[in-house]
Amino acid sequence: MNLRLNIIIIVLGLALIFYLISMIKKNNCSLKYSLSYLFATFFVILVLCIPNLLEFITHVLGIKNTINTLFFLGFGFVLIILYSITISQFRHSERIRQLAQKVAIDEYINNKKD
Repeated sequence: MNLRLNIIIIVLGLALIFYLISMIKKNNCSLKYSLSYLFATFFVILVLCIPNLLEFITHVLGIKNTINTLFFLGFGFVLIILYSITISQFRHSERIRQLAQKVAIDEYINNKKD
């Protein structure tokens, strides 16, 4: 990869990191939802700064091509995000169910008093 493209990707990665941190500070985004994006961005910047790192990871994992390692890591990243969203959705649905039950009980008690 040429140097100009590396610099552009690093600058965009750093901009994304600063944007995510500012969103977290303003309470517009939760840290637990942003961590995976922060780690992925740090990893991309690290791979660009250390050129042989991806080849080393490829060798350690026993994968034949570097591009296959990128696809594998990207797929793993997507699975981690999907899992965290699924857990979050499950917790929210449980909380909504509990709140609906509490509202129904409160309405029942209020109607019984009248």
